This record gives sequence, structure tokens and C-alpha cells, in this order.
Amino acid sequence: MSESLADLHARYPYDRDERYWQGNRSLEEAIAIAGDLHLQPDPLTYLDAIREQDYGHAIAVNDALLFLPPEAVIENFGEEVGLWTSLASAISGDNKAINAVLAEKYAYDLDDLEIARGWVWRHGFTASPKQTLAQYGLMQSMKQDVLARVDLSQILHESAKDGIELSESRMADYTIEPIEVERYNSYYDGGSVKGWDLDRSKAIGYDSWLDAPTGFALMYKGVPNAMAGLAMSELDEVMVHQLQGVQRKRVDLTKSSYSDDFVIGTVSSRGLYPLDWQKTLVTVAEHIAIETGATRAGILAAKNNVWIRPRMPSDTEPHLPIDKAIQAYDEPARRLGYEKDSSDKKDNWHKRVA
Repeated sequence: MSESLADLHARYPYDRDERYWQGNRSLEEAIAIAGDLHLQPDPLTYLDAIREQDYGHAIAVNDALLFLPPEAVIENFGEEVGLWTSLASAISGDNKAINAVLAEKYAYDLDDLEIARGWVWRHGFTASPKQTLAQYGLMQSMKQDVLARVDLSQILHESAKDGIELSESRMADYTIEPIEVERYNSYYDGGSVKGWDLDRSKAIGYDSWLDAPTGFALMYKGVPNAMAGLAMSELDEVMVHQLQGVQRKRVDLTKSSYSDDFVIGTVSSRGLYPLDWQKTLVTVAEHIAIETGATRAGILAAKNNVWIRPRMPSDTEPHLPIDKAIQAYDEPARRLGYEKDSSDKKDNWHKRVA
């Protein structure tokens, strides 16, 4: 049987001369707040309830867990409490020791875990560990086999434009592949797509930015033609943050990449011509939601798109005017059966998929 937090601290007393308890509540108070944590069938819900009731209480409990050997926390309370201890830590670096155990024992990708935590904090203004784990789970599913379980041929068949019949050989030219950022920029919540570098041998490159922690690309003959950025908006909803065609750009390698005349032309995305490609991307996202256990899919409303206002230091005007954003997001959402939900104060689009 698991031991209580009080029992563990009696067994593993910390050296008060070496490590000073700095919380606003004493260790004894923190132990009392944790109560019967060791008896809970769903410890994450129990700990999140403490956090929602009083953030200071949650920090106290978190400190009490961090002051124990990380192996003892995980062995006694389980993997989920170990994760909560890491994700709920308020000071950078305090979770380093328990993160090392999580990575070694359970093979957690600590970089992705931190990206997920940062995303949830900035978009929900809360460090909800449960929400963070949902986001992390989506990111890992995209890197594993979730896309392999999506019936792309059927989606392409249903997405063909009126009057166009896609042959089996034509559909075989399409694939979907997961994408992620090269170096995640926490300030801008995204980054350039990993692996889409400048091909200097052909003087062709991409200027594509992923607006979410994860996503996928629609490929035609091995070349990206469109992309979608995804994130969890609730514990049971996958939200589409980005729907975008991808164009390769011809560049002049004799010029600086920062110069106005570096890009000298574009290469058309031939695979999009026969498709309602927005429907293709959204339907794939719905299938991802179902395969990952979500019950709803969502599409970010145009007014919430990060690009409708100047974003980069050099911007003098938005990259995406609001009328274009409406065409790119609100109109497809409405057309594809998504609706507004009065409970959503952000006014995004939603659809039940399972």
C-alpha cells in the first residue's frame, strides 16, 4: 500500500541546513493540504482540484513533493503524480531531478513536454497538468502511428472537386506526414517546419511557419502542398489552428536571404488543383481527433488568428488581412458543418466527431 506524504517525509527528511523551505505555507500545512493523495484512484483530478481551488495550496503540495527523492515520489504515488510534480513546478529548474527520472524510466520527451506546458500556459493562462498531458499526448501520437490509421484515399475521394474523379493511381501520389518545428520559439508559439530547408541544388526553398506545437502536411509526389497546425483546446477537442497551402519558392542564391529580391518566383502546388484541400485537411484532423480519443474537433476563428495583426518586429501590417482570414477559416468551418458554441468565450468553431 502507498504511503502518505507525511510518511514519506518522515522516511526521507530533507536537510534543512542544505535546503531551505521557502513556501508561504509550512511543510506541515502542505502535507495536510495533500490529505489522502496516496489513496486516490485518479490522483491527477484530485491534484488539479486543489490547484483550481487555491493555486497557493497547489504550489505548497508541489514543493512538498519536490523535496522528496524523485524515485520515491514516482514509486509511491505513480507516474501521473510524478508528471504533475514536474509540470506544476513554479520555478524553472526545480523539476530537473524528477524530469531525469521520467525520461529514463518512462522515455518522456522532455523537450516536447516543456513545449506542451508552455503552450497551455500561454493559451489558457493556467499550468493545468492534465491539459498539458493532453497536448503532449497529441504531439506524441502525431510522431507515432496515428496518421497511418487515417484512410486518406477515402478522404481524397470525398474531397474531390465537383466533376473530378480521382483515379487510384492519382490518389496513390498523395500522402500525409507529421510536421514539427525546427526550433520551437516560445514567444511566437511556433517555428519554421523541421526538414523543409532550402534545397540549394535546385535553388528552391520554403517559407513555412507552423503555428502550433504539432501538425501534418498533405504531400503530393513527396512534395508538401498544404499544411495544418493542431493543438488540444480542451481535454477532448483537437483544434485546427492553421490551414495553409504550401508553395515552394525559387530563390536567387547570389542574394542575401534577407534581401527583398531573394525570392524570384514560386512553384505551383499541383496536387491541390483537383481537391477541396481545406476539406481534406479538416477531415484528416477530425480523424486524428477520433483516433486519439477526442470527441470534438475545432477550427480557430479568423478573429483569433495570430497573423491578423502585426506580429514580427519588422511587420508594418498584418501578414493575413482579416477578410482573407475569414475566407481561410470561418467560411470553410461553416461550410464543413462546424458551429459556434455559446460556452466558448473565444467564439471558435466546433464539431462533434465521436
